[in-house]
Amino acid sequence: MYKTLRTSSGLLRLVSGSASRRYARLSSVAARKAVAGLTPAVRRLASSSAALAQKPTQDEDAIEDPDMVEEDLTEGGRTPFAAVEEAMHPLTYKAITQTPFKHVDMSPVQDAVLSLLPQLAEPHKDTDNAEQRQRDLLVRAKTGTGKTLAFLVPAIEARLKTLQAVGDAAVAASGLKGDARAEKQIREKAEYAFARANVGTMIISPTRELATQIANAALKLSKHHGFNVQLFVGGESKSMQMRDWSRGRKDIFVGTPGRIQDMIESVGQVKDALSKVNTLVLDEADTLLDMGFRNDIENITGYLPPTPVRQTLLFSATVSPAIRQIAQTTLDENFGYINCIAEDDSPVHAHIPQHFTTLPSGADQVPHIMRLIAQDQLLHPEFSKIILFCNTTKNTQLFTEVLRSCRTAFPDTRTDVLEIHSKKSQDQRARVSDQFRHKTSGCTVLVTSDVSARGIDYPDVTRVIQVGIPATATQYIHRVGRTGRGKNTEGRGDLVLLPFETGFVKHSLAEVPIKNTTVDDVRDEVNALADQYDANPSAFSRTTAAPAPGPRDYTRRDDRRPMRPAYTGPAFGKNLRERMDSVDAACEKGIANVSPTPVEEACGAMMGFYAGHRAEIRCRASDVVDGVKEWARTAFQTEAPRFSPQFLARIGLKDGVEATPRSFGGRRPSFSGGMGRGEWTSRDSRRPSFGSDSGAPRWASRSDGDAGDRKGGRSGGYDRSARSYGGDRSAARPYGGERGGERSYSGGERSNSRRESRKPAADNGDDFW
Repeated sequence: MYKTLRTSSGLLRLVSGSASRRYARLSSVAARKAVAGLTPAVRRLASSSAALAQKPTQDEDAIEDPDMVEEDLTEGGRTPFAAVEEAMHPLTYKAITQTPFKHVDMSPVQDAVLSLLPQLAEPHKDTDNAEQRQRDLLVRAKTGTGKTLAFLVPAIEARLKTLQAVGDAAVAASGLKGDARAEKQIREKAEYAFARANVGTMIISPTRELATQIANAALKLSKHHGFNVQLFVGGESKSMQMRDWSRGRKDIFVGTPGRIQDMIESVGQVKDALSKVNTLVLDEADTLLDMGFRNDIENITGYLPPTPVRQTLLFSATVSPAIRQIAQTTLDENFGYINCIAEDDSPVHAHIPQHFTTLPSGADQVPHIMRLIAQDQLLHPEFSKIILFCNTTKNTQLFTEVLRSCRTAFPDTRTDVLEIHSKKSQDQRARVSDQFRHKTSGCTVLVTSDVSARGIDYPDVTRVIQVGIPATATQYIHRVGRTGRGKNTEGRGDLVLLPFETGFVKHSLAEVPIKNTTVDDVRDEVNALADQYDANPSAFSRTTAAPAPGPRDYTRRDDRRPMRPAYTGPAFGKNLRERMDSVDAACEKGIANVSPTPVEEACGAMMGFYAGHRAEIRCRASDVVDGVKEWARTAFQTEAPRFSPQFLARIGLKDGVEATPRSFGGRRPSFSGGMGRGEWTSRDSRRPSFGSDSGAPRWASRSDGDAGDRKGGRSGGYDRSARSYGGDRSAARPYGGERGGERSYSGGERSNSRRESRKPAADNGDDFW
């Protein structure tokens, strides 16, 4: 259910579900009465931003007044893009429906926003009345629902109208109107000069990965217009970014808050180019605020034209008090509100089955995880694609090593186990992310920290496994949202908890439809599937094609393995039930190959993480200390290191007794061998990072990068033969190579800024230890 309210103009639009759409065009008086009749939540959001300081209720029922409905359109599925063809430029429509997107129908959020065209893209005029000035939007929509296209289309249309106005003014000033050839030359020259000097749209994203995905989408959508997209993220040389900035058009500017702020403060060209921004987009605004970017956003908007001259589109999955506050400072007073989330919706996609298991002891952890993976492989013998989330970087490293050591316990003994976390270099993260993204056959497990939790486009993930609690219930939702996104993928989510973590489900996931599943339940189901396989292996068949001939890149150890030939037949070997019965023994043998050092480091990371999240699990400080020590002893047959009093005091625990809470913002200690010493890290090094294929500006990197940053180290490369944001540079051509082809970019991050280390950081548990 979504609602668009335009209180000053008298336009009220209501849509309930995808079955029907109703439009009502009312007088201003009738509109005010309609808004007055709404529930308090909608009335506060629709009528004025002055009420944003109040807390909305959850009841946002639609108006059911047939006298107000002018037209009741057809029932059925989604609205086709053809319905808004006349409202946009033909080349924009071509990019959407032909190449490169080839879309047919709009998602609900696209329908809600694009139906406001062409008025939504009209530039501000000093003579605008209240109806014309309502161009700012607050849009509430889930991730993965087509939001990117919903804000890019109006942004591109607004840029086209601005350039057209610039060209018209240049022709009129030249006095050569009527001479078609001269008009064309004057118009093109004026538009190009304006496009090089002024940014059209600024899009602020919380992470490099999201910024990279948006930049790629912008390049594709503006392909036929000849627009240029500038990407400012960390992990790239500032000089290379400025080189591309100074040489190219500035139609669309995508970046992370830290790098944008840094470039504005240090480079006058950037600040000057922002003085005529048409559209500001805040994507994933709730995440931007969660990561502590509110001050950066307010500083950046200070360099932009004020509202209502500047149009602002704010997209968020929630409308929290923080979102209402940022809306009050960035949106025009007369903004519109679009809600694309029905009030009876679960916070997680309802079609995703979700299960949690409280382990009897730490000894059951690794075997249970192995059986969850085996279960998914048996349910999806043709193609199993799993993301396994850990709550700290050290745990991510540890479980990657464990799964690789216990690989023989999988039904598919050639399962690829990939690893992503922010301790990996940008090149490594980008390569692995791209590899996992394009997996379309076989069995793969990606072990990752929360750098992969939100906004990452990994299609057809069959299952998400979370080992330990996430930082927040919201983070749980975003993690689970990585699965069930493909057209033919139902997906599943599993949460594996140690005994002292069990309070998280009761207190933090009370509203989530999650079922309790025991260790024995999973074991029995895996054994039953194994029996079915042994009885009829052909029912679990798999078809794989031979790799395409051509040169291979042997830069990774895994690439040196022999290439598999084409194959059709049973997906797994013989005697599968016998192997499933020996999972515990295989895990014990694999764990024995893991050295004590990563276990000890993981213990320190877990202590720091849970010290800051005891409120979510409702446990005492002593429970955390005892639970972590018990986990090391039972799961890995390793005695936990002795935690010094200094270390325990630093993280808020002392001898297992709660100490005075300490802020986890700014500089954080790093556990090392159980001692209380630490190291200083910048905020940027604790944020997620991602990218895709290298190209366009020279600073382009791979496919995945970390979150917004201030300053970045150089890790760029330029391949003009396939311009794109992100991707694998293993085959990249040197700068100045062959030109042409599709454009695309990537982002990266490596921060060395002391100033950043003094700022509070998001408490996501990834890079703190």
